[in-house]
Amino acid sequence: MRRWFGVALLLVALTGCGNSAATPMRVWGTVTFAGEPVSDGTIAFVPIAPHTGPTTGGQILKGQYDVPAVVGPLSGGQYRVEITATRLSGRQVPNTIGFGGGMLNVPEMYIPTAYNAASKLQVTISPQAAENQFDFPLIASP
Repeated sequence: MRRWFGVALLLVALTGCGNSAATPMRVWGTVTFAGEPVSDGTIAFVPIAPHTGPTTGGQILKGQYDVPAVVGPLSGGQYRVEITATRLSGRQVPNTIGFGGGMLNVPEMYIPTAYNAASKLQVTISPQAAENQFDFPLIASP
């Protein structure tokens, strides 16, 4: 009996009494590009080492995003932020899929790679829910 009590005491001492586990948090905010709201895009939160956890994110609509806690980034973690969006370019190409498809307006990625593939945007997720609003005013030439 004493042995089990000693093992239990050791486990409590090693893990601590509080809940130190990282928890998924809601994150939200705005995204603008050249002063205008990003009408339709995506935002991703990619963990930065040594932090581990899943990449998460959501859709940007009318310049706003809201990633619910159920799929949100983990508290205490540092994340690289990647933002992407496309718009119609005005460039027309023949529709080769189907019969009589006409012309297609080709979409273009207009957010510079400095905000997605080569992003240096970073956030740290707070365990305090009210502190996880992050706004991203992107400029055309970062």
